[in-house]
Amino acid sequence: QQLIKYSSPENHLEEAKAIFLYVRNNIRYTNDPDGIELLQMPELLLGILDGGDVPAADCDDMTMIGLSLLKSIGIPVAIKSVSYTPDQEFTHVYGMFYNNGTWYPFDAVRKSNVFGFEQQGITREITFEIRDDFPYWLLQLGM
Repeated sequence: QQLIKYSSPENHLEEAKAIFLYVRNNIRYTNDPDGIELLQMPELLLGILDGGDVPAADCDDMTMIGLSLLKSIGIPVAIKSVSYTPDQEFTHVYGMFYNNGTWYPFDAVRKSNVFGFEQQGITREITFEIRDDFPYWLLQLGM
């Protein structure tokens, strides 16, 4: 609630921007260790932040914390995985949030990214909306 205390509850764009700036400005991007897909849960990253330290996280970790914070205040969210390479191998993940009939990107990985930024040149993409039945639904897809 502290993140959005100055935002209008009727304006999800203001709330989403406040959360975006918090994630972008307070978490340092780092790659996962070689050969390991490390997933850091939002509770862990928030605990590090609450302790006054700066957590290091990769794109999936930053996506999970951002989308968790958005979803906690009732904003619909989705995860988008993309490729920018000719071989179409997925190389990046970021969030999307829904407001007034439009899905907006939520990519807080780079400090230079502005709210609503989406890098051009996507060669392949897949998006999963996070619904209340998401874990069960994801298992049904064999993931």
